[in-house]
Amino acid sequence: MSCFGLSHLIFFILHLIFWEAVFIGIPLLVFFGILYGGWWKRLPAKERKEYRKAHLFGKRSKRSDAGGGFSFIIFIAFVIKIILDGNWNWPFAEWGINYLVYSWFIAFIWIAVICGIPMLIGGLWWLNREMNK
Repeated sequence: MSCFGLSHLIFFILHLIFWEAVFIGIPLLVFFGILYGGWWKRLPAKERKEYRKAHLFGKRSKRSDAGGGFSFIIFIAFVIKIILDGNWNWPFAEWGINYLVYSWFIAFIWIAVICGIPMLIGGLWWLNREMNK
């Protein structure tokens, strides 16, 4: 019988993120910071001025490949539901598929209600304003 539960998974992911930042992220930031600083200082003053002008005041395009935030929010709601049910330390092997689907569905409903009510109010306000024009 496995005793690997959601708490173990969450703490493993948090430890993984921490140690990856310590051993990979921070050294890379330092390396690229030094590399960028050396490159920037070697640029002639005229080019630096043009670069700042073009990148600070130039047109910027919007990103169209954004996404993934909704899944993360659903995961957070799912974890909160598992904690509220008291199954935080229960092994995954003892959870049934019905429990998992039900928990995900409840988390989805929570997010839909929390986000949907303000969106509905805003949509009705906008529709009312457009109809009165």
